[in-house]
Amino acid sequence: MSARVPGEGKRRPRRAARGVPGVPPADVAILGGGVAGSHAALISSGMGATVDVIDRNPDVFAACRPNSARGWHRVSTSDAIETLCRRADLVIASVMIPAPQRRN
Repeated sequence: MSARVPGEGKRRPRRAARGVPGVPPADVAILGGGVAGSHAALISSGMGATVDVIDRNPDVFAACRPNSARGWHRVSTSDAIETLCRRADLVIASVMIPAPQRRN
């Protein structure tokens, strides 16, 4: 007789988290639309959040996958950053700041 592992053979289908019932979706502002920012937008929109991605380079938005109808892409201005960060429930900063070149 073999040992039986509890829960073996009873796998539940995975369901995506969609937030708490009765609670409105969160507003998420993501600073930077590169690899990390686009993945943060994908995960946030998958969890039901309203997502705003802010980046200096408008070409980045063409490369971003359309997250859903909840996603917005905005060009970075000081007014846009201030407005969206004040309104957001969560701010994710994924901005790359290159280090200065060292002299040899």
